[in-house]
Amino acid sequence: MKRILVRSGKAPHEVTVPEAAFAHAGKATYAMNAGNLVYTEAVYRLLATPDVEVVSDSLSTERAGVTKAHIDRINAEFDAFVLPMANSLRIGFAPSRARLTEVIRQLKIPVVVVGIGAQLSPKVDWHWIDDEAKANQRAFISAVLDHSASIGVRGEATRSYLLHLGFHDSQIDVIGCPSMHDSGRDAVIERKVDALRPDSPIAVNADHRIPGTEKVVTDNSHFSDLVFVSQNQAEAALLMWGKPIADYPAGLPGTIDHPLYREDRVRFFADPRPWREFMATRDFCLGSRMHGTIAALMAGTPAMVVAHDSRLMELCRYHQIPHRMIADVIDEPWDAARFYELADPEPMNRVRAENFDRYLAFIERNGLEHIHQPGKANPAYDAVLAEAAHPGALRPLTADPDQVASRLRWLWQDADGDRARAVGAYQPPFAPTPAELGLEDRVKRLEAKVAKQEKTLKARANTLPRRAWRKVRRTFGA
Repeated sequence: MKRILVRSGKAPHEVTVPEAAFAHAGKATYAMNAGNLVYTEAVYRLLATPDVEVVSDSLSTERAGVTKAHIDRINAEFDAFVLPMANSLRIGFAPSRARLTEVIRQLKIPVVVVGIGAQLSPKVDWHWIDDEAKANQRAFISAVLDHSASIGVRGEATRSYLLHLGFHDSQIDVIGCPSMHDSGRDAVIERKVDALRPDSPIAVNADHRIPGTEKVVTDNSHFSDLVFVSQNQAEAALLMWGKPIADYPAGLPGTIDHPLYREDRVRFFADPRPWREFMATRDFCLGSRMHGTIAALMAGTPAMVVAHDSRLMELCRYHQIPHRMIADVIDEPWDAARFYELADPEPMNRVRAENFDRYLAFIERNGLEHIHQPGKANPAYDAVLAEAAHPGALRPLTADPDQVASRLRWLWQDADGDRARAVGAYQPPFAPTPAELGLEDRVKRLEAKVAKQEKTLKARANTLPRRAWRKVRRTFGA
């Protein structure tokens, strides 16, 4: 059986409790933004044919400290390394991109990059990018192309930028975003209602770093069933632990005092499946988050993107996703009912089949098999995905007692753990020192310590080698 290593936070079928997903987001799971899992799941599922094992690298391949032994394992254990990527040709990704470049240069297997994009202004200019940054990006693309036939980019803006960096047009395939192809060649989006009403269920999202995006909430306060769908780690922290977001615009739900938080109208999804299931219940989605919008479209829900840079603009143009540039609408009301009337899905439906075929042609050009080829469908893996009991959305702590209890269980390990806390621990005002304890008390303390160690060792028994477990049995008579 072939094995493919995929750059992703985690496998789509892997079930992780919200607390663990949040704790490990910096190094794996959803990698600080839940939108990342939307497109990595699409690539994972595409490549999961019956005779291929797809493995997530948990983003370990780009972290500091990757050793030669790690690279040797990739060469020995895998037949290809596939990298689903979003706006990874951005300046801030330079350190990780440099580490990936060094890994790829030492690989002896095919390396395929799917859906990478540059982050440029709406005018697609790159004069502000310095030579050092361009050299970093050029080195990465060159390393990839030494291991593949072409590189798959998000849209025409990224294609133009790679041509500027010196790459040939024959080395570049414009394929859009993998997540837009996840529903298949013939999927279409249709309006669910003729017009939005004040009680229509709608979803909104916003990148709070973009000035003006709070209008998606403030201009739609008259919708009684408006839900704000969060994506990044700071927004998850607000829901998970009630931690306020310091740099949030006042109009967006950045504190537990915000009306949307108080009214249980904020959600965060750490897995794409429950995310899409929720979006299927909405009549419309409006916002400036690309993959928050795509989650709606993949659920069959009409959507509109308010785009602010090339990475959103090029995807919207390639896939014909309804959109408006923020500069064109910043002085207008962002009434969802009006945007719904403007969000014509037909152009997107018309280009879907052609875009889908172009995407599969890129996959095949680079020597990869996929589930849409004859005899390669994998209903068994689809069943595994369907049965995976992914947790639902994170909701405000004020709304869901079960989530509060889950947080408390995560914090409270056991009574021994509480007694070992360094901060806030009870300190007896007058307690005997060990030297003052009598022999009987000291024996009891030692017995309690041994019993605690025995309990710990037995709890870990299933993870111990057989020889080590026999030693435990001899020691404790287990």
